[in-house]
Amino acid sequence: MPMPSDQTSANLPSSERSTFVTAVAWVFITFAGFATFISLLQALMFIFVFPSDQLTPPRSTHPGLEAMPSVFRFMMENIHLFFVLFWSLSLITLVSAIGLLRRKNWARLVFVGLMVFGIGWNLGGIWLQQQMLSSIPKLPPTAPPHIASDFGTMATIMTIAMTVFAIGISLVFAWIIKRLVARSVKAEFNAL
Repeated sequence: MPMPSDQTSANLPSSERSTFVTAVAWVFITFAGFATFISLLQALMFIFVFPSDQLTPPRSTHPGLEAMPSVFRFMMENIHLFFVLFWSLSLITLVSAIGLLRRKNWARLVFVGLMVFGIGWNLGGIWLQQQMLSSIPKLPPTAPPHIASDFGTMATIMTIAMTVFAIGISLVFAWIIKRLVARSVKAEFNAL
């Protein structure tokens, strides 16, 4: 049954609101609320407790920094930027999750974008992990053989676990995207 054009999605009876959207909204409100608060505290700590000149040691005194992959060197040199970006992303997620709960179409679209970004971030994290592990210097030949074997086993287990986790989270995000763009869910947002 078509809805009158002056009726907003916020006025939908609760029987016409899907449990899926409500559950996703509340889960992300909870996680994004905690993430926003914690990232704000972390950013304040790094700004006031650890001055930026102490976080980025000069390369001349730490020659090992040149061996670090350029992505990680950039991250270490711009750590404050990453705290601000993480806080901003957490806040955007929180605001869009609240909008999703209120059945605002802009929030649904932003949320789909955040899920796409999350998939890219998780899959990119697999590549970053490989870059980091490949940059770790080899053990000296004088090291006991069991240490090298144990390190190799640990690196393999960590790679497999992180890959499975990243793919699993990406699949959940893809499922959320699929549901949020479905015609039945769009109807809750007056977005047909």
